[in-house]
This record gives sequence, structure tokens and C-alpha cells, in this order.
Amino acid sequence: MFIRNEVYKRKNIHMEYGGQGQGGISTPTNFPCIFIFTGESGDEFGYADSWTKYGTFKYTGEGQIGHMQFIRGNKAVRDHLKNNKSIFLFQYVKSAYVKYIGEFMCLGYEIIQAIDKNNRERNSIVFELNPIDNIDVGCDFNDLAESNLNQSLEELRKKAMEQAVEGASSEEIKINVRKRSKAIREYAMRRSQGVCELCGERGFVKKNGDMYLEVHHITRLSDNGPDHPVSVAAICANCHARSHYAHNKDEIKNRLLDLIYQKEKELSV
Repeated sequence: MFIRNEVYKRKNIHMEYGGQGQGGISTPTNFPCIFIFTGESGDEFGYADSWTKYGTFKYTGEGQIGHMQFIRGNKAVRDHLKNNKSIFLFQYVKSAYVKYIGEFMCLGYEIIQAIDKNNRERNSIVFELNPIDNIDVGCDFNDLAESNLNQSLEELRKKAMEQAVEGASSEEIKINVRKRSKAIREYAMRRSQGVCELCGERGFVKKNGDMYLEVHHITRLSDNGPDHPVSVAAICANCHARSHYAHNKDEIKNRLLDLIYQKEKELSV
């Protein structure tokens, strides 16, 4: 859909996908996506978007005057998983032009005290967004497997499936999601045994002797959420590129979904 770090004219994005051409949050009607835009100019309206030490992105909701509410764009971001919509983040590089940062998942939000456009104190919604690319990355099979030599595949699967305990705080839930991001990578790599789960070829061997595959989200949003064993696969670099950019990428996606579903079904017996 978009290429990371590529610069786009915002007007052209809306011409193709629709959505509001102004403001920080755009919600196209005919596509399952939400576009959010960040830039330094937001500081004057009480917006202070920033990256955290955990690699997540703090994004201030919309609304320039008065208390922010969960309506329109703010509601769309909060409920994007439930509504099966993907969040795409863009950063302004100059007037009318934005750089694509990547796809994100909303981990939650907090309400803070901030100043609005009229210099009055108000409740401000700050979302915490987790980059999907925290999981959709290249990995060394040998390193990941070695870190869990004493754990069975079933134990790794259990770790990847762990949910936050009932009554957990929002911060505990966020920490849990980050841990699952790492656990799901390790599980997918171990499950693959160094063999691409799409084409069946072994990953290439790096100069240091490590086997290399890439962990890929088959479906960005699913009934089980992005971090689930049936939603990710360890595939070779060539298949990874095909799954994103090939003319038949939808066909590839469906085939990979079927393959992983069958593999997980057999493992869970």
C-alpha cells in the first residue's frame, strides 16, 4: 500500500483512498484503514507526539479546543482493532508532503492535562501506538533458537499466547504486548525449523553461519489480534517481498494463511 520512508503528497493519498484532507486523523469510508499525521506544527495546539524508550509512539488525539472526547477520529483509533481497521502513520516533512512511517496498533491511551488552542487547561487523549514492524522483521534462526534451547515448542507457544492478567493496569498490558511481540517472533522461528513456511526452502546462510528468515504478519488484524501464532509466519526474504509487493499478493496471503492454520492445527492436537 505504502513504502516506508517514501514521501507522498497528502492530497494524492486522499484522492486515491478518501478520508478527510485536513486534521491529524483521517478515516476513509471505503477502505479499512485510518491515516494519522504528525508534525512539529502540532506543538502550538498542545500536541506533543514522541517516541518512547520502548519503541512505541505517543500520539495526541484530535480536538484543538476544550476537552478531547472519544468521537470521530479519536474513537476510530481507540476501536480500530474491534472494527478491523489498520492504522498508518505519516510525518510531515514540509507543507503538504508527508513521509510514511509505518503501520501501527493502538495499545491503549491515557488522559493527561494539557493546554488547548485558547491556552486553557483541558483533558487531552494520548494514544500509545506500537509499530507492527516490531514483529515484521528479519531474524537469525540460530540466535533465536539458542535463546530457548531448554524450552519446547509448546512452551514457546504458551509464552506467545500469554495474555495480561485480569485487572492488570494499562502499563502492565502494554508491557505484556511488548513481551508477546518478542515471544511471537521466537515461536514462529522455532516452528519453521529454518525452513520458509511458504515456499519450503531453507533460509539463506549468513556469513557468520546463522540461518536467516523473516517473521511476517500474514494478516494485520484478525479475530485473535496481530500477535497470534496463526497470524505470523517465518518466511524467506524473497517470499516476504512477494507477500508485500507481488501482483498476486492476496493469493499469496490466502495460501500462507491456510498453510499456517494447518500447521497450528496439527501442533495443537
